[in-house]
Amino acid sequence: MDAISFVLGVHAVHLRSQNLKDMIYRSSALREDDNTPSTIRSPRRAHVLAVYENDHGHEIKFMRIVNSNGQSEYRLNDRQVSYADYNKALEKENILVKAKNFLVFQGDVESVASQNPKDLTRLIEQISGSWDFKEEYETLQKEQERAIENSAHAFNKKRGVSSEIKQYQEQKTEAERFEALVDERKQLVVQYLLWKLFHVEQKIHVLEADAEKKKISAEGATEDQLKLEDQFKMARKEQASIHMERTRRELQIKKINNDLNELRPATIGMDEKAIHLQKRLEQTKTNGERVKRDHDKQLEVVKGLEQDLENLNIESTSYEANLPNTDIPRGPVLTLDQMNEYEQL
Repeated sequence: MDAISFVLGVHAVHLRSQNLKDMIYRSSALREDDNTPSTIRSPRRAHVLAVYENDHGHEIKFMRIVNSNGQSEYRLNDRQVSYADYNKALEKENILVKAKNFLVFQGDVESVASQNPKDLTRLIEQISGSWDFKEEYETLQKEQERAIENSAHAFNKKRGVSSEIKQYQEQKTEAERFEALVDERKQLVVQYLLWKLFHVEQKIHVLEADAEKKKISAEGATEDQLKLEDQFKMARKEQASIHMERTRRELQIKKINNDLNELRPATIGMDEKAIHLQKRLEQTKTNGERVKRDHDKQLEVVKGLEQDLENLNIESTSYEANLPNTDIPRGPVLTLDQMNEYEQL
């Protein structure tokens, strides 16, 4: 079981010996002269090779080597690879080292049975692989919450602008209706005065004709003539009074027109403000769409940076795994090209 766990990449803390170099076999023999133990040959490394046949009938060779310094080396189909690539090949065959879904360790069943629902959920997520996306999920969830909050803020702002536009439109409609009523009233007053003046003139003509008729038929009827003259004078006074009333009405109409002219700039200002608010609403929509596009671009940049970081970690792990075993304290001697590549990394 230790051998299978070892070749599948289980960390030393989960094996019987936490020091990997203790897994290298050491043999001993007795000298013939003094019967004292003497090491004949001590191996410097040990390995475990596992040949796995997948569902397609292909064989895959997994080998893990440990040297006398306790350092591990991984080989996949006799080719040295990093631990990350080695673990990816195992995961591709549904062998999850972290979840330990290939072996049941002693006490694991009891440990799983005694776990609370939260720990069981975490174990299931590790086995299914969804645990690796936990940080990404939480990040996206926060971004979603911010997007919802921004959307709600924009909606409330849009609703406020729409309410203001509606209010100004109602005020504009009310002003137009008031102006139409004033024009209608003015026309009605003019028609009324003309109607009254027409009837007064008709009455004057009737009285004049009647007076003339009576004057011709009864020259001696002085008293009737005087009465008719008095009626004629009264009609003249009434005509003068109507004329004065007409003049006064025309002055009132003129004053109303002046008041309307003073109200027109305010109405024009409300129209301009409504147009300005409509433009601000369209600009807000445009800014919201631009922010969303910038957000999508930033997500692409983040994905690229994460991929570059993953590639850098793979290269670094591969570089450390390929370092030769040496006792020189300063490490390996690099060429000029290797030094440049090191500085670049």
